[in-house]
Amino acid sequence: MARPTTASVRSRASAIVYTALVLTLAAKLGLGVPGLAQAEANVSEWYPLDLNQGNLRIPTIVGGIPGFSLIDSSANIHSINQQFLKTHGLQFRAIGRTRVQGLQDIKTQRRLSKVPVELFGMSLTLRSITELDLGAADIQLKLGGSFMKNFVLQVDYPNARMRLLSHDAVDLDKLKNLRSKREHYTGSPMVKVELNGDEAVWLTLDTSNGYGNQRGILLDRSIAARAGWLSEFPVRETEYKDVNGQLMSFLDFELPKVMVGPYELGNVNVSVPQVGEDLERFKRHVVTGSNIKTTRRQADGYIGYEVLKHFIVTIDYRGGDVHISIPKPAQAAEPITG
Repeated sequence: MARPTTASVRSRASAIVYTALVLTLAAKLGLGVPGLAQAEANVSEWYPLDLNQGNLRIPTIVGGIPGFSLIDSSANIHSINQQFLKTHGLQFRAIGRTRVQGLQDIKTQRRLSKVPVELFGMSLTLRSITELDLGAADIQLKLGGSFMKNFVLQVDYPNARMRLLSHDAVDLDKLKNLRSKREHYTGSPMVKVELNGDEAVWLTLDTSNGYGNQRGILLDRSIAARAGWLSEFPVRETEYKDVNGQLMSFLDFELPKVMVGPYELGNVNVSVPQVGEDLERFKRHVVTGSNIKTTRRQADGYIGYEVLKHFIVTIDYRGGDVHISIPKPAQAAEPITG
């Protein structure tokens, strides 16, 4: 991929900053502009990825310090890592607080301003970014929805590479090969997945492999209990942290069969919370003034790296559309063991 020359991008709001950044990237990577006749001009070259611990990691420099940042399809805000700031003694001006939904509850986190960042060979200053616990100190930022919505992202997991496509290069709403849509509360893409022939659930697509584990599927406990899986399959105890730094206890087990679009996977790891560890993040909300639960789009869990690693995943965050394929021909009926 040709690297763009360094440019300075400044804005009064983070959304404008990222829009300007992506438009500049589109021009310099040869992605073209809407209305261009030839779609080939709207697709970038492949860019190598660091898939450490299942995350989509790109090199960045924050406050003059090199490190990595995550591209997260399940996040609707951008964030900066508390551990990174603490390790390097970085301090930026606090400008307020943001309400952040974790797995269990909502907490308010500090928002910081005037954070200098370099990525894709360009320099910019972030005017508003939320401080969160993102794990190891070499992780600097997490880039969420307002970054991804400006283009179509294609991730080739088996070959550890990614590329960007403009929205006019591909109509993913017509080409997608599994049921997908946007979740109402976060705007993140979610996909319909069949679990062991017993349950069909909506799962948020998670490219960041969040909460510190290389999971396949994180699921609302009530679904596993209803299907009888917790007594049918051997379980093991695990612990994970959520974005608000809360430690949660889970039970892990393997499902013999999972259908994702036209593909069948075998022995997929599933995590559900222990008794008493409710996933508030996935609870249905009651409509104000009534006892009728909302029918708005809401996910039942996350689908992460241990499933996605087999595929080329194409995501249109703006429309909530997702397509998956495998790098070489294979029979859809043959299970992919993972």
